[in-house]
Amino acid sequence: MMNICRTNLLRNLRVGFASILIVAGALFLFVIEAQAKSHCYDNWSEAAVIVEQNKLMKVAALDEMVRQKLDGRIVKTTLCAKDKGYVYKIVVRKAGGQLTGVSVDAKTPFSQ
Repeated sequence: MMNICRTNLLRNLRVGFASILIVAGALFLFVIEAQAKSHCYDNWSEAAVIVEQNKLMKVAALDEMVRQKLDGRIVKTTLCAKDKGYVYKIVVRKAGGQLTGVSVDAKTPFSQ
């Protein structure tokens, strides 16, 4: 009886572990695919050139818009290529201190 319980326990552990590996693998592939679709520039030496070449809004001007539209300040900005244009992925600290993530068009943010 003890061997049967132990065998069932080991089988359940293997199935559970295999399920975790499958989910982790799928999540990893999802993240890789998302990164492939939109290349992001954390290095502002590279991003600044793209901003100039494509006449995108400068981060200082974007920060002013964030102050007016979202009542907050930019904490972090990342420039990302998306479809045939660019977006800024920004982290904003609101007046109350809470952080929020926002993605806006890099040429005409908040244009809707």
